[in-house]
Amino acid sequence: MKKKILVLQPNYVKRFKCTGNDCEYHCCHGWKIDIDKKTFKNYRKISNTQAIKKVINKNVIINKDGIGNDQYAKIILDNNKICPFLDKDGLCTIHMEYGENYLSKTCNQYPRIINIVDNMIEKSCHISCPEVTKLLFNEQAISFDQFEDEIDIDTYSVCMKLDTNCKNEINKNFWKLREVSIDMLQNKNFKLHERIFILGLILDKVQKAIDNGESTKINSIVDESLKKYCNQYIKEYIDNIKFKYTVKFDLINSICNTKIKDKNVLEDYNNLFLKFLEGIDYDEKNPEYIIKSYKTGYEDIYKPFFDDKEYILENYFVNDVFLNLFPVRSGDKIFEEYCILVIKFAVMKIFLVGIGKYYKCLDDDKVMKILYLYSRNIEHTKGYIDSILEAIKEDNNLNMAFLSLLIKN
Repeated sequence: MKKKILVLQPNYVKRFKCTGNDCEYHCCHGWKIDIDKKTFKNYRKISNTQAIKKVINKNVIINKDGIGNDQYAKIILDNNKICPFLDKDGLCTIHMEYGENYLSKTCNQYPRIINIVDNMIEKSCHISCPEVTKLLFNEQAISFDQFEDEIDIDTYSVCMKLDTNCKNEINKNFWKLREVSIDMLQNKNFKLHERIFILGLILDKVQKAIDNGESTKINSIVDESLKKYCNQYIKEYIDNIKFKYTVKFDLINSICNTKIKDKNVLEDYNNLFLKFLEGIDYDEKNPEYIIKSYKTGYEDIYKPFFDDKEYILENYFVNDVFLNLFPVRSGDKIFEEYCILVIKFAVMKIFLVGIGKYYKCLDDDKVMKILYLYSRNIEHTKGYIDSILEAIKEDNNLNMAFLSLLIKN
């Protein structure tokens, strides 16, 4: 049942348009497709005399590993990792024969993400969709639209819910923490790596207050930290951080040896990864050669491109912060959430350097493809980023001293 509800979304969402079967990487190919319980029951009600029922019986099965009703069942992809309900023209036979009401929440919603904060719907989009990625290539900083809309929330798969009107001090300060995170990422007085570093200094202070039972001071700590760190002296401080190539090598080595376990990984991503390995001159036994290759790729290819187009990565991470309810997604583990952001930034940068070096250049089309394949095959793969986080924690490196080395160019 539809009802009026407040909606908050990045301004690019209203410009998003699905290109359907014309999409280079359409969403019916290459990954698991969840079926919610209501849709599963609708499929079971379809008469056995209908030709599509044979496809349903063969390819829609109960998902034993599913969490909740939204992952009640799943579609088995064919040998080419394509949804069996697509016809020869790449069109959905379920939609054509039974309409939008018979689409699962996943099929109806992707690439949109729905969160609920204080009874307000937050809409954003996954960067794993090429058409969404294109919207990041806009020099104008992401802004946010708020409006009322009539929505039937039961037709959506809600990713996360958050109530800031509670006794939990972390949740109470969500708006303040998110605001400072986005404002800092969009602060063009600093380079992006400097913005991420300053944000870390602020959130490190916040985390220490939480650990010391001083969560009520979060608001004032943020304000004081902004005054303390947002100045030109911080640039000098960052420039004077001694770069440790062993840290960069260890991360490159981790990337090269962390396997994506999802059997539906796109072949194009695997090919891109091989180009990265060749571009970075990967040889586990020769770290000095790898670092030399990385430095050359960074100075000659990555830096010239992103010196003028840093807004692309800025928009990427502003979107990431918004859709993940950063930094309170994991409750009081504020600094861990920040560490994940740093890992994503560092891994993405290494990918861009390696693949750029393979092609001997970077351009909009190459970067666009790298971003959505990276998002689709790494950020959508459970455990990939987490495994790097766990390694950092095991080595007692969950601190600004270490993370600054990952951030530093």
